[in-house]
Amino acid sequence: MTASDLEPKYTDNKYDYDLSDDEKKHLILELLEEREPTGNQSTVCYQLDAANPQDAKYTNIARTLERTRFERRFGNTTDIMHEEYGPWEKQSIFFLAIDMNTAETVSALRAIHDGPNGFKTPKDLGKEFGDSEYEKHIFEHYGITDPSTCWDLGTAAADEGHPGGAVWVYRGMYVGSQKAGIKHFFSMVDEKPFETMEKLGFPFKPLDGANWMAYAGSKKSLPVYGDAPTFEASVREQEKAISDNPVMQRIIGSALGQLGRGTKDDSLQF
Repeated sequence: MTASDLEPKYTDNKYDYDLSDDEKKHLILELLEEREPTGNQSTVCYQLDAANPQDAKYTNIARTLERTRFERRFGNTTDIMHEEYGPWEKQSIFFLAIDMNTAETVSALRAIHDGPNGFKTPKDLGKEFGDSEYEKHIFEHYGITDPSTCWDLGTAAADEGHPGGAVWVYRGMYVGSQKAGIKHFFSMVDEKPFETMEKLGFPFKPLDGANWMAYAGSKKSLPVYGDAPTFEASVREQEKAISDNPVMQRIIGSALGQLGRGTKDDSLQF
Protein backbone atom coordinates (compact mmCIF):
# COMPACT_ATOMS: atom_id res chain seq x y z
CA MET A 1 0.00 0.00 0.00
CA THR A 2 1.17 3.53 -0.80
CA ALA A 3 -0.11 6.96 0.18
CA SER A 4 -1.85 7.31 -3.18
CA ASP A 5 -4.02 4.28 -2.32
CA LEU A 6 -5.66 6.29 0.46
CA GLU A 7 -7.70 9.41 -0.16
CA PRO A 8 -6.21 12.24 1.94
CA LYS A 9 -9.05 13.40 4.17
CA TYR A 10 -7.11 15.39 6.74
CA THR A 11 -7.83 19.10 7.05
CA ASP A 12 -5.43 22.01 7.19
CA ASN A 13 -5.76 22.16 10.98
CA LYS A 14 -2.22 23.12 11.93
CA TYR A 15 -2.14 21.39 15.28
CA ASP A 16 -4.34 18.30 15.05
CA TYR A 17 -4.63 15.75 17.88
CA ASP A 18 -7.48 13.82 16.28
CA LEU A 19 -6.36 12.27 13.02
CA SER A 20 -8.59 9.38 11.97
CA ASP A 21 -6.95 6.01 11.35
CA ASP A 22 -7.11 6.61 7.59
CA GLU A 23 -5.70 10.12 7.88
CA LYS A 24 -2.87 8.91 10.08
CA LYS A 25 -2.08 5.98 7.76
CA HIS A 26 -2.05 8.27 4.73
CA LEU A 27 0.41 10.67 6.35
CA ILE A 28 2.67 7.85 7.56
CA LEU A 29 2.83 6.33 4.08
CA GLU A 30 3.46 9.73 2.56
CA LEU A 31 6.29 10.39 5.03
CA LEU A 32 7.89 7.01 4.31
CA GLU A 33 7.69 7.65 0.56
CA GLU A 34 8.89 11.24 0.74
CA ARG A 35 11.80 10.46 3.05
CA GLU A 36 12.62 6.88 2.21
CA PRO A 37 14.37 5.27 5.17
CA THR A 38 17.93 4.07 4.98
CA GLY A 39 19.55 1.42 7.16
CA ASN A 40 18.50 -2.09 8.12
CA GLN A 41 15.97 -1.49 10.89
CA SER A 42 12.27 -2.26 10.53
CA THR A 43 11.56 0.65 12.89
CA VAL A 44 12.68 4.13 11.87
CA CYS A 45 12.77 7.40 13.79
CA TYR A 46 12.19 10.80 12.21
CA GLN A 47 12.93 14.22 13.66
CA LEU A 48 10.13 16.67 12.76
CA ASP A 49 10.11 20.40 13.49
CA ALA A 50 6.65 21.90 13.95
CA ALA A 51 7.90 25.27 12.68
CA ASN A 52 9.19 23.74 9.43
CA PRO A 53 6.47 23.82 6.71
CA GLN A 54 7.85 20.58 5.25
CA ASP A 55 7.41 18.80 8.59
CA ALA A 56 4.30 20.46 10.00
CA LYS A 57 1.58 18.06 8.79
CA TYR A 58 3.60 15.02 9.85
CA THR A 59 3.90 16.31 13.41
CA ASN A 60 0.16 15.67 13.75
CA ILE A 61 0.89 11.94 13.61
CA ALA A 62 2.83 12.39 16.84
CA ARG A 63 0.19 14.65 18.36
CA THR A 64 -2.51 12.07 17.72
CA LEU A 65 -0.45 9.39 19.46
CA GLU A 66 0.18 11.80 22.36
CA ARG A 67 -3.49 12.51 22.81
CA THR A 68 -4.54 8.86 22.44
CA ARG A 69 -2.16 7.62 25.11
CA PHE A 70 -2.53 10.57 27.47
CA GLU A 71 -6.31 10.50 27.28
CA ARG A 72 -6.42 6.82 28.16
CA ARG A 73 -3.96 7.18 30.99
CA PHE A 74 -4.61 10.65 32.40
CA GLY A 75 -7.88 11.79 30.85
CA ASN A 76 -6.13 14.42 28.70
CA THR A 77 -8.68 15.17 25.99
CA THR A 78 -7.97 17.11 22.81
CA ASP A 79 -9.07 20.33 24.50
CA ILE A 80 -6.71 19.69 27.40
CA MET A 81 -3.80 18.96 25.05
CA HIS A 82 -4.45 22.22 23.19
CA GLU A 83 -4.58 24.08 26.50
CA GLU A 84 -1.42 22.41 27.83
CA TYR A 85 0.76 22.69 24.72
CA GLY A 86 -0.81 25.52 22.71
CA PRO A 87 1.78 28.14 23.76
CA TRP A 88 4.60 25.77 22.81
CA GLU A 89 3.38 24.27 19.53
CA LYS A 90 5.67 26.46 17.40
CA GLN A 91 8.59 25.64 19.71
CA SER A 92 8.09 21.85 19.49
CA ILE A 93 10.29 19.27 17.82
CA PHE A 94 8.90 15.74 17.56
CA PHE A 95 10.73 12.44 17.37
CA LEU A 96 8.44 9.92 15.71
CA ALA A 97 9.17 6.19 15.45
CA ILE A 98 7.34 4.18 12.79
CA ASP A 99 7.09 0.44 12.15
CA MET A 100 7.77 0.17 8.41
CA ASN A 101 6.24 -3.32 8.18
CA THR A 102 2.82 -2.08 9.30
CA ALA A 103 3.09 1.69 8.67
CA GLU A 104 1.96 2.23 12.25
CA THR A 105 3.28 4.48 14.98
CA VAL A 106 5.65 2.99 17.54
CA SER A 107 6.32 5.99 19.78
CA ALA A 108 6.62 9.76 19.84
CA LEU A 109 8.47 12.30 21.94
CA ARG A 110 8.06 16.08 22.05
CA ALA A 111 10.97 18.38 22.87
CA ILE A 112 10.35 22.10 23.41
CA HIS A 113 13.20 24.38 22.38
CA ASP A 114 13.93 27.99 23.31
CA GLY A 115 11.43 30.56 22.10
CA PRO A 116 9.25 33.52 23.06
CA ASN A 117 7.15 31.49 25.53
CA GLY A 118 10.10 30.09 27.46
CA PHE A 119 10.01 26.49 28.69
CA LYS A 120 6.89 24.65 29.82
CA THR A 121 8.23 22.82 32.89
CA PRO A 122 9.76 25.87 34.64
CA LYS A 123 6.80 28.07 33.63
CA ASP A 124 4.27 25.57 35.00
CA LEU A 125 6.24 25.17 38.21
CA GLY A 126 6.47 28.93 38.60
CA LYS A 127 2.68 29.08 38.53
CA GLU A 128 2.46 26.18 41.00
CA PHE A 129 4.89 27.85 43.41
CA GLY A 130 3.56 31.36 42.90
CA ASP A 131 7.01 32.42 41.70
CA SER A 132 7.04 34.37 38.44
CA GLU A 133 10.87 34.33 38.52
CA TYR A 134 11.19 30.55 38.89
CA GLU A 135 12.55 29.97 35.38
CA LYS A 136 15.19 32.65 36.00
CA HIS A 137 16.06 30.96 39.31
CA ILE A 138 16.47 27.60 37.57
CA PHE A 139 18.79 29.09 34.96
CA GLU A 140 20.94 30.66 37.67
CA HIS A 141 21.00 27.46 39.74
CA TYR A 142 22.26 25.33 36.85
CA GLY A 143 24.54 27.99 35.40
CA ILE A 144 22.51 28.35 32.21
CA THR A 145 23.47 31.49 30.32
CA ASP A 146 22.16 30.54 26.89
CA PRO A 147 18.53 29.26 26.72
CA SER A 148 19.17 27.89 23.22
CA THR A 149 21.22 25.11 24.88
CA CYS A 150 18.08 23.81 26.66
CA TRP A 151 15.32 21.40 25.70
CA ASP A 152 12.18 20.78 27.74
CA LEU A 153 11.07 17.19 27.15
CA GLY A 154 7.32 17.64 27.02
CA THR A 155 5.85 14.21 26.33
CA ALA A 156 6.84 10.65 25.51
CA ALA A 157 4.23 8.14 24.36
CA ALA A 158 4.53 4.56 23.10
CA ASP A 159 1.82 2.83 21.11
CA GLU A 160 0.12 0.02 23.04
CA GLY A 161 1.15 -2.46 20.37
CA HIS A 162 4.82 -1.69 20.91
CA PRO A 163 5.76 -2.16 24.58
CA GLY A 164 9.19 -0.69 25.17
CA GLY A 165 8.86 1.28 21.95
CA ALA A 166 9.88 4.55 23.59
CA VAL A 167 13.55 3.52 23.38
CA TRP A 168 13.56 4.53 19.69
CA VAL A 169 12.52 8.10 20.38
CA TYR A 170 14.65 8.39 23.52
CA ARG A 171 17.71 7.61 21.41
CA GLY A 172 16.51 9.91 18.65
CA MET A 173 16.00 12.69 21.17
CA TYR A 174 19.52 12.30 22.57
CA VAL A 175 21.23 12.22 19.17
CA GLY A 176 19.12 15.13 17.94
CA SER A 177 19.88 17.11 21.07
CA GLN A 178 23.61 16.75 20.66
CA LYS A 179 23.45 17.73 17.00
CA ALA A 180 21.66 20.88 18.20
CA GLY A 181 24.24 21.62 20.92
CA ILE A 182 21.83 20.96 23.80
CA LYS A 183 23.40 20.87 27.27
CA HIS A 184 20.37 20.94 29.58
CA PHE A 185 17.15 18.91 29.77
CA PHE A 186 14.04 19.76 31.78
CA SER A 187 11.02 17.52 32.06
CA MET A 188 8.03 16.52 34.14
CA VAL A 189 7.97 12.72 34.43
CA ASP A 190 5.19 10.48 35.72
CA GLU A 191 6.14 7.94 38.40
CA LYS A 192 6.12 4.81 36.20
CA PRO A 193 8.19 6.25 33.32
CA PHE A 194 10.61 7.67 35.87
CA GLU A 195 11.15 4.21 37.33
CA THR A 196 11.94 2.94 33.82
CA MET A 197 14.32 5.83 33.18
CA GLU A 198 16.17 5.06 36.39
CA LYS A 199 16.62 1.44 35.31
CA LEU A 200 17.99 2.66 31.98
CA GLY A 201 20.45 5.01 33.64
CA PHE A 202 19.03 8.34 32.50
CA PRO A 203 20.93 11.20 34.19
CA PHE A 204 17.76 12.80 35.57
CA LYS A 205 17.64 14.32 39.04
CA PRO A 206 14.86 16.24 40.83
CA LEU A 207 14.72 19.82 39.57
CA ASP A 208 15.94 22.27 42.20
CA GLY A 209 13.21 23.18 44.66
CA ALA A 210 10.73 20.64 43.30
CA ASN A 211 9.34 17.33 44.51
CA TRP A 212 6.70 14.78 43.52
CA MET A 213 3.42 16.43 42.65
CA ALA A 214 0.13 16.04 40.78
CA TYR A 215 0.45 17.35 37.24
CA ALA A 216 -1.71 17.40 34.09
CA GLY A 217 -3.80 14.41 35.14
CA SER A 218 -0.91 12.46 36.66
CA LYS A 219 -1.28 11.86 40.38
CA LYS A 220 2.47 11.67 40.91
CA SER A 221 5.01 13.35 38.65
CA LEU A 222 8.54 14.55 39.29
CA PRO A 223 10.09 17.69 37.78
CA VAL A 224 13.60 16.71 36.66
CA TYR A 225 16.81 18.19 35.31
CA GLY A 226 19.30 16.31 33.13
CA ASP A 227 22.86 17.15 32.12
CA ALA A 228 22.36 16.36 28.43
CA PRO A 229 25.95 15.57 27.31
CA THR A 230 26.31 12.92 30.05
CA PHE A 231 23.34 10.89 28.78
CA GLU A 232 25.35 8.24 26.90
CA ALA A 233 27.96 7.83 29.62
CA SER A 234 25.28 7.46 32.28
CA VAL A 235 23.47 4.75 30.30
CA ARG A 236 26.76 2.93 29.67
CA GLU A 237 27.46 2.94 33.40
CA GLN A 238 24.12 1.23 33.93
CA GLU A 239 24.95 -1.28 31.19
CA LYS A 240 28.20 -2.04 32.99
CA ALA A 241 26.40 -2.34 36.33
CA ILE A 242 24.15 -5.14 35.06
CA SER A 243 26.84 -6.98 33.08
CA ASP A 244 26.86 -9.83 35.62
CA ASN A 245 23.07 -10.02 35.89
CA PRO A 246 21.67 -12.25 33.12
CA VAL A 247 18.07 -11.50 34.08
CA MET A 248 18.51 -7.74 33.76
CA GLN A 249 20.56 -8.18 30.61
CA ARG A 250 17.69 -10.10 29.07
CA ILE A 251 15.17 -7.45 30.12
CA ILE A 252 16.99 -4.21 29.29
CA GLY A 253 20.34 -5.18 27.75
CA SER A 254 19.28 -4.45 24.18
CA ALA A 255 17.71 -1.12 25.17
CA LEU A 256 20.88 -0.07 27.01
CA GLY A 257 23.00 -0.88 23.97
CA GLN A 258 20.68 1.12 21.74
CA LEU A 259 20.57 4.10 24.10
CA GLY A 260 24.17 4.18 25.26
CA ARG A 261 26.12 2.87 22.27
CA GLY A 262 23.85 3.63 19.34
CA THR A 263 23.59 0.01 18.21
CA LYS A 264 20.55 0.84 16.05
CA ASP A 265 21.38 4.34 14.93
CA ASP A 266 20.77 3.42 11.31
CA SER A 267 17.09 3.79 12.31
CA LEU A 268 17.54 7.56 12.69
CA GLN A 269 16.27 9.48 9.67
CA PHE A 270 17.62 12.98 10.22
